[in-house]
Amino acid sequence: MKLFKTMAALAALVGLAATAASAGPGTHSVGVIQIKQTFMADIDEGYVTPGPAADLWFEAASPGHFFLTPVHGAQFALQGTTQPDYATCQTAGYSGSKIPLSAAPVYTYVCVRTNHGRYAQFRIDGMTTAGPLKVLVINHRTWN
Repeated sequence: MKLFKTMAALAALVGLAATAASAGPGTHSVGVIQIKQTFMADIDEGYVTPGPAADLWFEAASPGHFFLTPVHGAQFALQGTTQPDYATCQTAGYSGSKIPLSAAPVYTYVCVRTNHGRYAQFRIDGMTTAGPLKVLVINHRTWN
């Protein structure tokens, strides 16, 4: 009986390892990023930056027209309101075209192929106001 329990436990561990392996690589970074309009963010590391590490530009074409614009070689794929996993983002139909924020309301997910070659996804959590500027709030996950 003890051998059976040990074998069952071993089988469960092997099953967990197989599930983890099929889920894709581990997480590189995860968290919330608050991006003021006209600013850029590095989705690989999860922070606002003006430099070439940036993947996303929160473009403000006019007071009411905002865009999610990929920069420095990053690409985006709009996903809808279902959270994408690694496999979904790995096979998404990417584009270097900007996405009008009007086409990506709150709780919309976007897959990203970062300028460092990683896959990531972010969810639009909302847009707030900081003085005269809008602030885009996203929640991201970047895989290794």
